[in-house]
Amino acid sequence: MEHTTDEDDHDDPDDPEQSSSSSSSRSSWLSVEENTHAIEPTDMPPLFLERKDMLTAACACYRAGLPWVCVKHVCAYVQYAALTDRTFVDAVSNWSATWVRWQFGHISHWDVRVVTHFASMFCQHETFNEPLNDWDVGRGQCFDDMFYGATAFNQPLDRWNMSSAIRVDYMFGYATSFNQPLWTWTGTHRAIVDGMFYEAHAFNQPLQWGALSPVNSTDNMFNCARAFNQPIHTWDMSSVVTTRMMFNEAHAFNQPLGPWNMRSVCKTDGMFQRATAFNQPLNEWRFEALTSAEDMFADATSFDHPVDQWIGFRCVSHAPKRATSTYERLR
Repeated sequence: MEHTTDEDDHDDPDDPEQSSSSSSSRSSWLSVEENTHAIEPTDMPPLFLERKDMLTAACACYRAGLPWVCVKHVCAYVQYAALTDRTFVDAVSNWSATWVRWQFGHISHWDVRVVTHFASMFCQHETFNEPLNDWDVGRGQCFDDMFYGATAFNQPLDRWNMSSAIRVDYMFGYATSFNQPLWTWTGTHRAIVDGMFYEAHAFNQPLQWGALSPVNSTDNMFNCARAFNQPIHTWDMSSVVTTRMMFNEAHAFNQPLGPWNMRSVCKTDGMFQRATAFNQPLNEWRFEALTSAEDMFADATSFDHPVDQWIGFRCVSHAPKRATSTYERLR
């Protein structure tokens, strides 16, 4: 693109109105940080010249006497394109590319209001750690595996509206650095939560979500979440059917769970296996559907409470120390 040298195209320094306008425009652009990278004309994709709003931004910079607009601050003039389920996948795969920034802006400010499918988007992105708290995910339904294996990710997400979520299983699986508050999330307690914090070694934040209805499984939810030790006794577990490996190797966990309604639970295999710190009374629990509890307390070396009143305890192997006699009697 060549700039014309016609005098009519330039501001008249003697014109007070033009001088004031130019000064204001220049001032807004001079707020750009010194170390930001100015985009050269050769960096611009063809889409740049086809979009009137971006061309307006470029002209405004030129008339202010500044070089080409910085990607980071083009949003002062440009309304970026909204992402859809179809375009979101490709944008995430190329989130740092120049063409993505020109079309959608920086990833921290993407317009994802109509996106419903976030599943696996940052799966195995081991170095990804960009802020995403400004995203409007209110229509999002599937978040399963979203940050699975994103070992560096540790950004706040507490402003996300999760009221439409139906799947968050393994969302933070192997997100070994993640440790941010999520108690503000609404709707998560109605989603599939299996393995949500599987191998999330650093996570230790309150999760006072209340009812888990109509969730029917909490399998692997805190499996190997080695730092987690937060109160969750207020959860309504009345619809839960399986809790297999829920606290397996959750080495720090030692919170009361007595109030939980376990009447519908049929499988608790490995629930507290190698949960070496856990030692809370569970004698209030009543099982009416228990069919399998293999290794439920295997290597739970601290647990030493009676469970004599449990119905269905005949299914448990590796019984806790003080329940051994009951276990033998029911066999």
